[in-house]
Amino acid sequence: MTSRILAVVGTLLVVTGLLVIVRADDGLVRERGVVAGLPVTTLRPDAAGSRSAVVISHGFAASGRLMDGLAIALARDGWLAVVPDHAGHGANHDSLGDAELPDEVAALVDAVRAGEQTGGEAVQTVALLGHSMGAGATTRAADDLGTPVMALSLPSADDLS
Repeated sequence: MTSRILAVVGTLLVVTGLLVIVRADDGLVRERGVVAGLPVTTLRPDAAGSRSAVVISHGFAASGRLMDGLAIALARDGWLAVVPDHAGHGANHDSLGDAELPDEVAALVDAVRAGEQTGGEAVQTVALLGHSMGAGATTRAADDLGTPVMALSLPSADDLS
């Protein structure tokens, strides 16, 4: 009897969890495309209007999908969340060895500022958020761009200089 109750409760929890995952981006617009040569996923609120954007860069051996939770939370808060797959990761089949990740980030920021992800509406404020390898790339790109950056888990102190 106890094992049946546990099985039913466990099944209900799994179904509830799946429904939460499936509906996580309700009320948001999710688009996939290529911007500045990078495969990207963008999330934004349904409501139109000017908004600030954040480019969210993943870490080594990951992809933009890993950053989905952050992108959803920021889009729900009104941000245009732009999540690339950097070279050698996810949908990007370019070689990581040939990539200049800070240049990828800078090109993506320029494209977002020019309105490529907003139907031509220019975005004035673009922030950078990166984890591990992405934090290093965003930190180095921010120096040249004059862009606010939030670095999570820098791979090396060298990225701060």
